[in-house]
Amino acid sequence: MAESSSAAQEKSQYHHFIPRFILRNYSHPGEPEIRPRTSKKRGKRKNKPRAAEPMLYGINLAGEEAEITETTVAKTFGMMDMYRDHGAPMRQHQVEEQLSVLESRAGEIISTIRKAFEAGKDDVWITRTQRDTLRKFLFIMKYRNSSFHKRYCHENADDYNEDDREGMLKYMKEKGFTKPVDVWFDNIKGILDLKMDYRLEWVEKLQKRIYPDDARWFISNVQQFYMALVTPTKNEDEFLLTENAYSIYEGATSHRINPANVPEEDFDAIGEEERQAFFDAAVAPHDCPEQAGFFLRDLPITKALNSYSKIVDGRLVLINGGPTGINDRFGFRFFSIPEEYVNKINSIMLDQSYRITLIVFNNKAAAYKALENYFALRGKFVIDTEVSRVLAIVKLKQAAKLLATTLPMQKDTDQRENLFREEKMLRLQMPQILEMPEDKVYALFVQDEKAKKLYSELRIPKLEEAAKFLRKTIEANPQDLPKSPINPIFTMDERIELATRALVKGYNGAVMGDEKLIEKPELEKVLFEVVYPSFGSRQKAKVAEREKPADEGSRCVV
Repeated sequence: MAESSSAAQEKSQYHHFIPRFILRNYSHPGEPEIRPRTSKKRGKRKNKPRAAEPMLYGINLAGEEAEITETTVAKTFGMMDMYRDHGAPMRQHQVEEQLSVLESRAGEIISTIRKAFEAGKDDVWITRTQRDTLRKFLFIMKYRNSSFHKRYCHENADDYNEDDREGMLKYMKEKGFTKPVDVWFDNIKGILDLKMDYRLEWVEKLQKRIYPDDARWFISNVQQFYMALVTPTKNEDEFLLTENAYSIYEGATSHRINPANVPEEDFDAIGEEERQAFFDAAVAPHDCPEQAGFFLRDLPITKALNSYSKIVDGRLVLINGGPTGINDRFGFRFFSIPEEYVNKINSIMLDQSYRITLIVFNNKAAAYKALENYFALRGKFVIDTEVSRVLAIVKLKQAAKLLATTLPMQKDTDQRENLFREEKMLRLQMPQILEMPEDKVYALFVQDEKAKKLYSELRIPKLEEAAKFLRKTIEANPQDLPKSPINPIFTMDERIELATRALVKGYNGAVMGDEKLIEKPELEKVLFEVVYPSFGSRQKAKVAEREKPADEGSRCVV
């Protein structure tokens, strides 16, 4: 069907998924552009400077090599017609228009907060409506980004292949949607139109209005988490702004936590039980749940104060008749956080940069410092097994190298040389990491489509990439091999082989989870052992070869 005349007249627009008012905080003035202009009086051409556009420094990760770039605020973190509803007969940019209204309201509130901070105040008080607007804005920032556009933007329902496929297709059929992107647009509109009352009647309304899974996600974000305002203690530090900054959440890790920092809601027995249950659920999937923690669990922040309660003897007590609605006010403290936590937050952002193409920053020295601390924080015990992550680390090291050349020489020249050396080593390892095995079994498997599919479903190629990189990492750090009384009975190569298998076994568990590809576990185990009998040291061979390669490594039975 042809577009209506009004729809056809609508021009394409560049839609930001991170608003300009946020980007301007990272910007610097660009160079004024001199353009010749024609005088109205005599037709003479005059050179007149054009107002400079605000510019952004960035680390571009899109290409094979990292680049330090400068882009305009107007054309950063967005895409053409991102929220355009091509199926609408008119007002195809309605979603973008509604998003702009929310951005404007949130921008005014954030401006109020910023003015209070710049005035040297310890906190800032806002109304319930303003707080709920910020909550809604932060969720929309998570929900509107490029990864969700990629998730939903399909021409037909059959192309939707996410983990909620069955529920999504059922919902689309019930509501009469033909494209997944229509559900996304409708969900955004439903959230933007939502009136949030203090009695929480909106909770039930939202679950009836939009896709239930996403409604529950919004409710969880708004009701089970609290907002806090933090700022670096040191003026020279800054938080990086990554393409996916608003969609990153901090999960369970294996770092220690500070038991001295106890949230005030834990004084309430029910609240403490709920928090502990949530924590246990988060760390349960880890190999060592008892050692897992949250990277930022001891972040020195607290919940906002409010006008209808106070803490008495460690307990929350209602005052002034409890919450009243529109007249309720909330006080947010400005928490000055030490460099340690700034580094941790930036490291979380950088750790997820393998999924994106751009990182924005304001100060080159601060960006270099953030990268430097990220590499130090990762430490020698962090091993990356995904090719995309390894590639991202290579590019980040390239970016640090490029930034270092723009900074004045300091006392840390040895550290810079180490950084350059590490980047070079990673680059040399990449051909081996990316090289796919051409062994006997694989060569046989690719001759049959079903066998080839099984080979891929068993994650063999992915595990082989992991095993190769893990083995090289272990070989480069033999001093980190576990100490054991039975070590003397193994050769060094066998110890490396055992350590590689142990690490890849854990990696396989993380990838596969509880998923079973074959009904009989014994058959699955046999197939897996046949396809990949020895992690990390499989030799390449052609189908025609029948003899064991002379240089084949030893095999350890575990």
